[in-house]
Amino acid sequence: MLVLASLLGRKGPPPKLAALGEELGLSVSAVHRSMKSLQAAQLVDASRAPQLAQVDEFLTHALRYVFPPRMQGETRGVPTASSAPALRKKLAGSDRFPLVWPDPQGRERGIAFEPLHPAVPQVARRDRELGERLALFDAFRLNDARVRGIARRELQKRLAVTA
Repeated sequence: MLVLASLLGRKGPPPKLAALGEELGLSVSAVHRSMKSLQAAQLVDASRAPQLAQVDEFLTHALRYVFPPRMQGETRGVPTASSAPALRKKLAGSDRFPLVWPDPQGRERGIAFEPLHPAVPQVARRDRELGERLALFDAFRLNDARVRGIARRELQKRLAVTA
């Protein structure tokens, strides 16, 4: 999912696997395996371009079942899902205990929300836009249809700008 989130935000042709691996802090073989899985799931085509209709369907209907949310105790971290800045403004209510990716360099205290990949907090610190997309992906994992709907509209808005 880390590779897919990175591919979604790009203009122009997809990058080489080595460049993508370096950017995400992953090995070339890990990126290659991920790309093969994404192609088998028909989320990217043979040229490694994301198939937006299939990605939308997967995120909206399947992500929460394939990657169920796992929450742990209180920790310091980076806000995600409904607690991330992209959604927090759009949702009324108080996040007394926001959802956060555990990260010792994080600035917010909240409930630990297991990221889609261990590298997510570091990647989000290096690339704000990718971090926002990953936080939106996490919103799709929640059992709240309203939050998922808002996350879907927000992601579609962002993808329309890059397309």
